[in-house]
Amino acid sequence: GAKDGGKKWERQRKVAANIFTRSNMNGLMNEVFRENAEHAITAIRPGETMDLQSVFFNFTMDSIMSVFFGEKSNSLHGQTSEYARAYDVAHRALTKFFFSNMPLNSM
Repeated sequence: GAKDGGKKWERQRKVAANIFTRSNMNGLMNEVFRENAEHAITAIRPGETMDLQSVFFNFTMDSIMSVFFGEKSNSLHGQTSEYARAYDVAHRALTKFFFSNMPLNSM
C-alpha cells in the first residue's frame, strides 16, 4: 500500500469527482466536446492522407484547456499552445524513461 495510506489518491479523486459531475457532463463539457468535434471535422481534409493522431491530440488539448482552465486554445486550427507543447514533451520523456527502464523479459 501507499506510505500515506492512500490520502493523496483520495484527494485527487475528490478533485476529479468535482470536475466530472453529471451537471458538468450535461452542460459545459457537452458543449465543449461538440464545439471541438465540429472544429475537428473541419480540420480533416477529405481525400488527403493525414495524421489523425494529431487531430485527436489537438481535440483533447482544446477540450482540456477549455474545461479545466477556461481557456480557448484552438490547436485544431494551428494555434500553438504552450501547455500542449509542454504536455507533449513531458509525455514523450516519461514514455522514453518507462520503456528504457523496462526489463526485456517482462514483456
